[in-house]
Amino acid sequence: VQTATILAQALQYEGPMRTNRTLFPDGPVGAIDALIKDKLGETIVLVGHQPSMGSTAAHFLGLGSFPRPVQPGTVIAIERPDDNLAAGKLLFY
Repeated sequence: VQTATILAQALQYEGPMRTNRTLFPDGPVGAIDALIKDKLGETIVLVGHQPSMGSTAAHFLGLGSFPRPVQPGTVIAIERPDDNLAAGKLLFY
């Protein structure tokens, strides 16, 4: 929550923020799909910790594991297809 608040302040974002256990380090990776299924076509930001963030990025990219180290402060941008079925595209790391 602290990191998300810092990011929101830096971006001057004043909209809603939600917390969810699926982003906790021990959360199940596939469970994130249920959280974002109604957000197709929208920009969303997920903030979390390892190992869940690397695993979540890999999941969105259709990979078994994320190919690069995910250290504290790492930002990963992934474009998801609108149909939510195909693997995403890594925009930047």
